[in-house]
Amino acid sequence: MFPLGLPPVGGNGTTPEGLRRVIDARYAGPGVIKGCVVTGLATMAYNVSVGAVAIQYAANQMIEVPVTSVNVATIAAPSSGTRTDYIYVDASGNIAVAQSSGAVPTPSLIIAQFTVPAGIS
Repeated sequence: MFPLGLPPVGGNGTTPEGLRRVIDARYAGPGVIKGCVVTGLATMAYNVSVGAVAIQYAANQMIEVPVTSVNVATIAAPSSGTRTDYIYVDASGNIAVAQSSGAVPTPSLIIAQFTVPAGIS
């Protein structure tokens, strides 16, 4: 390993894996670094504020991902019962909503979850 910021030349420098290991060492675990406040809107959508997250990329490797402010739509409320919406950021900085935690792709970070009751619009 060589200092951060030096491009790998002739085998010397920081590799992408090395940089992800340094980022991993900065944090106790994946999570929101700053911002990324999620607010439910009256239009069956969520607003996510600007911020940044740390996402687990692989064992002992994390990435820091910037988040831009965005509104992201969700599907219609269930006709009965409730459902849970999981708002997440993926490794490319895309923000999306999944209706089960198992539907969130890897690597991603769930930044909020909301219970959606029946019949709201």
